Amino acid sequence: MAHMATPLRYYWRAYHEAVLGDLMGGRARSDPDFVRRQGAVRRHHPPSLLGYAWQLAALMADPGTLRLLGTIPSPTLVVAGDDDPVMPLANALLLAHRLPDARLLVASGEGHLLLLDPDSRALPAIHAFVCDGDRRDAVEVTKPMLDAELRATDEPHPLALMSAGVRAFWT
Repeated sequence: MAHMATPLRYYWRAYHEAVLGDLMGGRARSDPDFVRRQGAVRRHHPPSLLGYAWQLAALMADPGTLRLLGTIPSPTLVVAGDDDPVMPLANALLLAHRLPDARLLVASGEGHLLLLDPDSRALPAIHAFVCDGDRRDAVEVTKPMLDAELRATDEPHPLALMSAGVRAFWT
């Protein structure tokens, strides 16, 4: 939680390189060049301290808005990496299950930065959805799938534990 609570990774290269893998998962765990490139971009355009404070405040936003997801009729592609310590896979399943016309694409081995990775295996599926509405690589999330993921107990990351508490209260 301390690594998320501070914007230090946007301002200090060594700190960014030391924490990004554990914080973001996926390619950031194993590719030092990817971590360095991400750090260079982030240090060039860091968030303001007020902007970062607002991002943290958004994490505490009213989770009661989950109930509103059922009112969104648009076809949706929910994309998640299965190695994302910041946003557990259970959250993506919950989102895809609650949206009436959603499908879920799980990018194996990818983490929180998959959208910033030009080599992400999820990008062609996202492109197909945006350009053609094609969601054939994604699955419909069923209640048993969601329940199984919600019961999973291997969520040691503090953010995952916080998410699990919110999900337990609002599902």
